[in-house]
Amino acid sequence: MANRFRELREALGWSRDRLAAEAEINPTTVWRYENGTAPLLNDAARKMAAALGVRREEEVLLPPTSSAARLIGRVGAGAEVYPIDDGSETIPAPPTVGDGIAVRVVGTSMVPAYREGDVLFAEQAADAPEVIIGRDCILQISDGRRLVKKVLRGSEPGRFRLFSYETQDISDDVELVWAAPVRWVLRDP
Repeated sequence: MANRFRELREALGWSRDRLAAEAEINPTTVWRYENGTAPLLNDAARKMAAALGVRREEEVLLPPTSSAARLIGRVGAGAEVYPIDDGSETIPAPPTVGDGIAVRVVGTSMVPAYREGDVLFAEQAADAPEVIIGRDCILQISDGRRLVKKVLRGSEPGRFRLFSYETQDISDDVELVWAAPVRWVLRDP
């Protein structure tokens, strides 16, 4: 059954383990509730709701709120994001993303990580480097290009290296304007 446990937990910035500790239940139980495989009206659900600050049970029983992501382009060869018209097209975003950005994969240059037709969702640009290191990100580098790359540490603070799935190469140090970690991938069936 759809519920808002994950959405409410993430809004607080809590991990599943933190919610489990606050509610005094097992982390596996939290996972079962968030994925809709556990009955909602029992003691464990009430403990989770109380830990999350929910005052009425119906707040949890509502389906997750929907949000939209702005489709900013298509990503293809070289992992470069090619803008789509004026960038005003939006698509429904997964519940864990919130309002954010998305790109659609075209071609096979990003295999094995991503396939043609996949939509990559990112929430917002991350300010802290530790949030992006080792993560696939939709990003913009100082020369103005937008790319989808795995971000690695550079040789000095404020510099980064970028990993390419297509060539398996790692770039020289670059300066990022912004980077938004990929949070969700919608697979084209």
